[in-house]
Amino acid sequence: MFKIINIIFICIFVSAPAYSTTLDDIDESTLWLTSKYERHFLSLKQAAVLVANTPRCTKLLEATIDLDKTTNMFIFYRVLCRGVNNRTYFEIVDGSEMTILKEEKPVIEKLGVCLDEFTKQTTFMENVERLFDQAIQPASQTEEKTQYLLPFNAKTMQGITLKYQASCTISDKGVMLFDVEARK
Repeated sequence: MFKIINIIFICIFVSAPAYSTTLDDIDESTLWLTSKYERHFLSLKQAAVLVANTPRCTKLLEATIDLDKTTNMFIFYRVLCRGVNNRTYFEIVDGSEMTILKEEKPVIEKLGVCLDEFTKQTTFMENVERLFDQAIQPASQTEEKTQYLLPFNAKTMQGITLKYQASCTISDKGVMLFDVEARK
């Protein structure tokens, strides 16, 4: 009977997490809220604990309110972590549900890939004028792919302005389709 109890104890011990971040473990200097949202400090701290306890997060760097997503009815937090590969990434936490939303970093990486390809494709064009900013939002986005539309102008050797639009579509598997067409 002693052996059975010993085996059960070992199974329980192995399945228990080695360490779990609690509210007391969070360095409050990494949390930031505007005075308008100070009443949400404890909720922000809970969001930080939620993300800090994910296997991917090795160190919590910062947590703040996501002003772009937050409305009068719903509050969202942006939590920045250092990952196991020593790269930083962020998670968005729904403050009402205390759940982590789908990660957004791949969208940012996809935009970078599209902008790099844009630069390559327009290298030999004269006087390229970008009609979009570096933080352009996807024109369309599904779980399978993200598409950016990049309007721009270029000039002929005679100085005539030509209007173009690049379309950059990247699948979640990393396949990119880049096309440049005339626009009206």
